[in-house]
Amino acid sequence: MRVEQINQAKFNAYVSWRTTVHQHLTDEEARKKKIAKTPSLELIKAEHQMLRQYLLWCKGQGYCDRVHSFSIRNESKLILNQTRRRSKTISKKEFRRIRNVLDKRAHYPLKM
Repeated sequence: MRVEQINQAKFNAYVSWRTTVHQHLTDEEARKKKIAKTPSLELIKAEHQMLRQYLLWCKGQGYCDRVHSFSIRNESKLILNQTRRRSKTISKKEFRRIRNVLDKRAHYPLKM
């Protein structure tokens, strides 16, 4: 596909394909392959940003004259996971213990 042909409609078609490509897998097969059956909105945003940067790079290299502007639109009412992985929070006591260990390493570095 030529770079100039990538526009909002093509990106919407990609998002539609991306959200349904793994729907045929069972939950067990998805767990074995370590993939989500439905991608998260954060993942789609990251892929959008990566594509956008690549297209701008192509324009800068002279592979195309212009780059279409497009965004993530949920026109087809696709169901995207709205949750993202949350980091664990640690208690203040655990944080102090880790900080103390790191402080000791700074004063007494390991010798190899």
